[in-house]
Amino acid sequence: MKHNYISVSILSGLIILVFICNCLFLANIYPKRDDQKIAYTLQKLDEINDKIIAREVVEDSYFYYLGNDKSLLDDIKNYNKSTGLLTADFTVIAFNVAKPMYQDMTNTANKYESYDRFKDYLNFPPEVREYQEIIAHACLYRNCADLLFANPKMSYFLGRGLGGSLAMWPSTIQNEGESFGKPLRADLAEYFDLVDGLIVKIQNYRETLISQK
Repeated sequence: MKHNYISVSILSGLIILVFICNCLFLANIYPKRDDQKIAYTLQKLDEINDKIIAREVVEDSYFYYLGNDKSLLDDIKNYNKSTGLLTADFTVIAFNVAKPMYQDMTNTANKYESYDRFKDYLNFPPEVREYQEIIAHACLYRNCADLLFANPKMSYFLGRGLGGSLAMWPSTIQNEGESFGKPLRADLAEYFDLVDGLIVKIQNYRETLISQK
């Protein structure tokens, strides 16, 4: 009888020991899983930040990593919309610089005069469209002129004064054009403020997550 009592006691002790070990094991594992989740979210926030700096649209699959921060989500959606609209507007404006710049460079001033810039757009040389894309993208930054003069594909032409106005156009191109009757420079000013605010909000959200690790 005493032997059975000792066996039961030992068995009970083993069960308690196993329970304690499991508790310690789970307590050690789940925080690591939480840390890994936070680290992965921080990585995705960095990717979002890099896209904004590069003036790329943020895919909606990234929205999951914004948690319940509706303000940050709304700002990113506004950023996406503004990036698309401004890129489209400045792509049209940039054509008016890229085309004469190419013509000056290749001495083909009269070759494309009969082309319609919309109907015959794809008939223009690919170089025209490449310059157009470079110019339009640079317009999404405050230091547009600096970016254009420093771009290896543009600096030679600008150094030669091509593109009209003795290559002064990089400093004025952001002042051109309207969107729905509103000067694009006004939309740009709002866009730059939005970008600045987004970078700060993302950094603040990162710091909040880091404090939870």
